[in-house]
Amino acid sequence: MAPASPSASRLTSIEAFDLTGSGNNSLSLGLADLRDLSPFNWLNSSTATGLGFTNGTYTLSATEQRHQLLINGNTGDTITALDGLWTNAGTLTGSGGAYNVFNSTDGFYQLIADADINSTFTLTPPT
Repeated sequence: MAPASPSASRLTSIEAFDLTGSGNNSLSLGLADLRDLSPFNWLNSSTATGLGFTNGTYTLSATEQRHQLLINGNTGDTITALDGLWTNAGTLTGSGGAYNVFNSTDGFYQLIADADINSTFTLTPPT
């Protein structure tokens, strides 16, 4: 089905991108991309164990009211958030190792990025 708006993505409900593979791979995303692509609350305290995740320094809530996107990758891969302000909320542990959790300061978006990936975000200063 075509999107209702010509500026909206034709893709929806993408939970994860995998950047692993040959060479160094990169992904750049804006807030509108996350809004259009990623679902709410697919990774939470009820679903984490079944998906191979445990809490690290970030504790998953029963309901994560954010568009969530998981990015798997390895050393040399990069992810860039093109807009918005972000906080590094902590880490989760997955079957592939550690993941950094980045929350947008507006409260609507969450990126869960393999810790091996070089992440470029505009981070808010720690308080």
